Amino acid sequence: MTYLRDPETGNVYLEADNPQAAWTPEEWTAYIAGWVAERQSIQEQLDGQPVEADETKIPDEGIRNYYNSQVREWRQSYIDRLIVLDAEIAELKEV
Repeated sequence: MTYLRDPETGNVYLEADNPQAAWTPEEWTAYIAGWVAERQSIQEQLDGQPVEADETKIPDEGIRNYYNSQVREWRQSYIDRLIVLDAEIAELKEV
């Protein structure tokens, strides 16, 4: 989405200039803070995710390989979400 800021009022609108989709400067700051909080939450979840196991934790190679493949997928989904959130937050801060 593209956002536009009214230089006179400081209100932010969607590019479609829909007055119902407007934010005051204070609301816009709170809106961005919500995105930042979501990003922080995802980062904390990623940090809490398990890491790949070695043979001392899971001796069976087949089970270990399956576990590690799942860990990589889980971690990557969090990383992908962080990338999207970082881009969205950067766009919001430019307005």
